[in-house]
Amino acid sequence: MSSTSPSVCARRDTRHLPTVCRRAAATALALALSAGLAALPAAAAEPSTGQPTAREKKAAQLRAAAEATVRQLKLRTPRARAVWRLGQSGPQLLSGVAFQTRGANAEARARHFLRAHPTLLGGVDARDLRLDHVSRSHDRQVVRFAQSASGLPVLDRFVAVTLDRRGVAIHFSSDARALGPVTRGPVSASQAARAATLAMQGRSRHGVPKGSAATWVAQATTKVVVVSGLGLGAAVHGYAVDVAGPAGPWRVVIRSADGRVHLARPRARR
Repeated sequence: MSSTSPSVCARRDTRHLPTVCRRAAATALALALSAGLAALPAAAAEPSTGQPTAREKKAAQLRAAAEATVRQLKLRTPRARAVWRLGQSGPQLLSGVAFQTRGANAEARARHFLRAHPTLLGGVDARDLRLDHVSRSHDRQVVRFAQSASGLPVLDRFVAVTLDRRGVAIHFSSDARALGPVTRGPVSASQAARAATLAMQGRSRHGVPKGSAATWVAQATTKVVVVSGLGLGAAVHGYAVDVAGPAGPWRVVIRSADGRVHLARPRARR
């Protein structure tokens, strides 16, 4: 196994750093940002009384309804299997189903499946799902929808339905969650872009070669997004800012309520 000396990783010009150095820098920066985010104040929680809250009761009702739908599907196709995720009322994955859909195209057929089994969405309104893309592979089509809330895209929340060549729905996946009202804060898009670059500059000294900390710049257009939490109804309004710097391209989400970092992570290079 090859090793890289500290002197090599300490070069000022990061363009010619060995791959192991760049990876180490990105990893260290992610850990530093995570540590900083852990110190942020948590959202106010409902007082604990030992009894289920209204939100928890609602989540349990949605989960029970989704489980009932899965049982019905298993009666039609016994090989159907569901995978559940903590904090999500509907199933994360549903495979082995065979439901004949109707529609003029793949999107219409996928929406027919969702309308016929609305409880699988765990409280998410199918009208809040916008077509993201349709991918084709051999004799199958995967129709992916992006979740929205209050007319805004929800970051990294998707629903997908797989159809065979006859238009039969054979697979369902989702990480969408029901969300409550979304309130926009006072922070503007331009302020969010500046906050994102400053946040990365302030933390880039962790694991990044000395002397390259001030080279972070915002790229492309800042996007307004909603970030969903693990619990039912948890949502944060913010801006997704794509930035570039010595550790490669990153995406930083700034909360519009207070201008602070909500999450930051590396982006795949195109």
